[in-house]
Amino acid sequence: MRATLALCLAITLCCLAQLTALADGLVKEAMIWPVLQCTCNDNGVHGNVIITYADGAKTPVTSGGMCAQVRISPDGRTVGWLTGVHRDLWKDGEISFVPTALVLWRDGKLFRHIPGTNGDIIGWQFWNGGAQVALSVGDVTHRPYCYFLYDIATLRKDARGEFWGRDGDGVALPPEWAKAIAYGEPTILKAVAPK
Repeated sequence: MRATLALCLAITLCCLAQLTALADGLVKEAMIWPVLQCTCNDNGVHGNVIITYADGAKTPVTSGGMCAQVRISPDGRTVGWLTGVHRDLWKDGEISFVPTALVLWRDGKLFRHIPGTNGDIIGWQFWNGGAQVALSVGDVTHRPYCYFLYDIATLRKDARGEFWGRDGDGVALPPEWAKAIAYGEPTILKAVAPK
């Protein structure tokens, strides 16, 4: 477990090596610039984060190419993305990108780092106006997933939930704050700040 956490931290630090300061802190757009030369199964899904500020200036904020699912908080100040590793999930020689931590970035610097607890991060979203983040954590090869709700200011776990199936399967539904990530975790290559 310690080796996995150390690897996650090393990758995150690599991805954050080229952070630059913001003038006003407002982000207009954030995107993943895909690493197209990668030979993993998820080629084009992961890459580097590029931020466009309110004044139109664009800045790459990562360089390791191991980032995915970028989002902007409703207040336009915080950007989040998943960092990950390459892993042979099925032990068949095929390598896949697997997200292992959530990085939150604000005002030109790393703001928070949340590792996947007992699993890989399947999906995530801002919640409660950007004051919280909801994570879907589990084994990427199968369900069930656990859902965690974190307070961004304190990194306190505010809630935990489990979801074992879909509506109509006769099983418990996910908590309200986890429904968007429970019913499909889309590949997010671009996020635009709310108006």
